[in-house]
Amino acid sequence: KLAETRPDLEFRGLKVWQTKELCALGAEIDPESPGGRHISPQEFHTILENAKANSTEASNVILLDARNMFETRVGQFQVTCSKGQGGGSGPAGAPAEVRTIAPPTNAFSELPRHLEALPAECADGTLEGKTVLMYCTGGVRCERASQYLRSAHPDANFDVAQLSGGIHRYLEAYPDGGFWVGVNYVFDRRESHGPTKGTSAAGGTGGTGRPTSSLESSVCLCCRAPWASYRGKRRCAGCRGLVLVCDLCQSRAADRNLPKPGPQCEQCARGSEEADRPAKQLRVAGPQESLLI
Repeated sequence: KLAETRPDLEFRGLKVWQTKELCALGAEIDPESPGGRHISPQEFHTILENAKANSTEASNVILLDARNMFETRVGQFQVTCSKGQGGGSGPAGAPAEVRTIAPPTNAFSELPRHLEALPAECADGTLEGKTVLMYCTGGVRCERASQYLRSAHPDANFDVAQLSGGIHRYLEAYPDGGFWVGVNYVFDRRESHGPTKGTSAAGGTGGTGRPTSSLESSVCLCCRAPWASYRGKRRCAGCRGLVLVCDLCQSRAADRNLPKPGPQCEQCARGSEEADRPAKQLRVAGPQESLLI
């Protein structure tokens, strides 16, 4: 996959070696087992457009993000329905959204248990008749994830479609962002990229010089200002996952001076809050709990 970038961000060399998996799923799958059907960015966009315009169709569409929590924090697909109630569960009278499921994983190997529990995340508790639109950065993780999803629910009648070329190819096809909001985290020297045209709410600097996103989750852990860069590679004190700390707070060592246990991601902070509650109010998160956005 080729992408336009500045000369100083280009790869300096090429290494090729053999490996069992490009991304380790941590689960055995027959390599010949069926996975999701590949759809182009244009087909993906059309399905979302139809869901936006038709509340009945929206209720049968699920957006499934196969990436990790630190990636979904700064960018994701969002579709607000034009009329009626879609697959979301917002307040009465509020615009509905196509349901987006973004499991709070720190590694790809944590995804299988969330895929097994996917029916419970559906509004009606079943995958029957649903269209699952799966996406990831460049399409690699969806190959294995879609196979596992089908193998985990062999008796369910549902469609799995994966975005060919991933978010990267979608943003090339829709430089104004389309239904994408935020930035796409990538694993090279660019770190992230977003829409290149128009005034989409997807990422940028907003004229401030600060890499930002309009997502509520995309804020500095310390000052809560909009922020969408992992420069400095600050990590959660609990799970060691990446967390957002802006340049200014890093320069002030604000994250280093937080009260114990120190900087925490959303999941670890939620766990600490529950641990501090009286015993009779304690809710223990189940092994298959996932984050709904």
